[in-house]
Amino acid sequence: MKILLINGGKAFAHSGGKLNNTLHGVAVSTLQEMGYEVRETVVDQGYNLETEVQNYLWADTIV
Repeated sequence: MKILLINGGKAFAHSGGKLNNTLHGVAVSTLQEMGYEVRETVVDQGYNLETEVQNYLWADTIV
């Protein structure tokens, strides 16, 4: 199964988006260990529209 994980964490104030980044990292490693193909988008780092369209078309599941 192919899974696209979208990390919507935002660095601001005191948190720096650490909770989202931590949960996202756990999800990536867990899913990969289970044999899933995983692609990631980290919204706070920017993204390319064409690449994201291709990721959506590629994925069986989007989280």
